[in-house]
Amino acid sequence: MAYCPNCGWQHDGTAHFCQQCGKPLGATAAAPPTAPMPAPPTGAYGPGYPPAAPPVGDTPDWISEEHDLWLGKTIDMATQGALSPNHYRLTTRSLFYARGRIGSVENSVPLWAVKGVTVDQSLVDKARQVGSLIVHVEHDDWTEGVTEVRLEDIENPQEIRDLILRQAREENYNYERRNQTMFYQGRPPYPPR
Repeated sequence: MAYCPNCGWQHDGTAHFCQQCGKPLGATAAAPPTAPMPAPPTGAYGPGYPPAAPPVGDTPDWISEEHDLWLGKTIDMATQGALSPNHYRLTTRSLFYARGRIGSVENSVPLWAVKGVTVDQSLVDKARQVGSLIVHVEHDDWTEGVTEVRLEDIENPQEIRDLILRQAREENYNYERRNQTMFYQGRPPYPPR
């Protein structure tokens, strides 16, 4: 077993990025570091976010269980996020976005379909320390008609952009490995319709 040199997350040595803090796992240490664990991103709400990664065991990282990496919401000027109309959740495999104050509709986009992320931040947004992210979605296997997802007025948009891009690269690699495994085992990559 190996440990993340940044936060001490234990993994089996095959992961490319830490599922706890998102740092690259180039040269891993044999023992956990003695430094304290970093604080969760400012956009996460509630103690314990992001939650600890599930135990890896014998399961390869590219088919491991999905878990949350970040929770966020719109920090609007009127209520400062107390009655936020939009809520967002980034997992190891998908980006979920829900809209609506009273009733809400939640949609999701698989991270393997994410092509890029743009930060949109005005001068007022910079003063408020918020910004919007535009997540560009484009993939040959993605036919849902969604070309972009806008995350409005979130805290620390640059950090969240980097986290989404890092996890999208990892999930794109994992998606290709899952498809190749299904191909070599003679199974169709998708269930028949």
